[in-house]
Amino acid sequence: MLHIKGYASMPGLYRVDRVSTDADVLVRPEHLQRFLGALREQGWEVVAHFDSGSAFQHAMTLRHPWWGPADIHRHFPGILRDPSAAFELLWSSHERIPIAHLPCAVPQVLDQILVLLIHAGRDGVRGRHDVHHLMRILSAEDVAILRSRAQVLQCTLALATALGELESFRGHRDYLLWKVISQGGSRLQEWEARFRAARSSGIGCACCAPWCT
Repeated sequence: MLHIKGYASMPGLYRVDRVSTDADVLVRPEHLQRFLGALREQGWEVVAHFDSGSAFQHAMTLRHPWWGPADIHRHFPGILRDPSAAFELLWSSHERIPIAHLPCAVPQVLDQILVLLIHAGRDGVRGRHDVHHLMRILSAEDVAILRSRAQVLQCTLALATALGELESFRGHRDYLLWKVISQGGSRLQEWEARFRAARSSGIGCACCAPWCT
């Protein structure tokens, strides 16, 4: 399991006034059901299932009476590589940091930044502020490494969305989905985008009409 985003990120990657209200973890796909079962045994209750949480069907939200919400990711939106292979790539260079006085596994720093950027691409105004902050502190060499890493993880479209380069992916199967998510659109456009992505992707997104979810 890898802790991602929020307070699991290296200090300085977020603006000083940026706060997080939940915990996000990326779970090795092969361990997912065992992990969810252990959480339920400890009193965690499901708030949103994978199929109802977002168009990407990527996370389940649970809440504990004593703690805040936790988003349990089975894959990360924008990363198109096979979820198990993507997890192994992120895990292969992971680090450990103290969170609540316990050692916790997190991606290495540049992978943290890549995750923050591809998340920001679908996070509206707040995401644009996050991108602006990161681009101020990254060097040209850092950005080049991030682009290379994005190719390995197959998240170049999501990264391009965050960097304002989405139009260079106009022919991509998920172009319309990321355009609607990042720039807005009608309910019909959102449905069309989900349908196109779901037809061409094994794990892509919910293809039912959004008003039916």
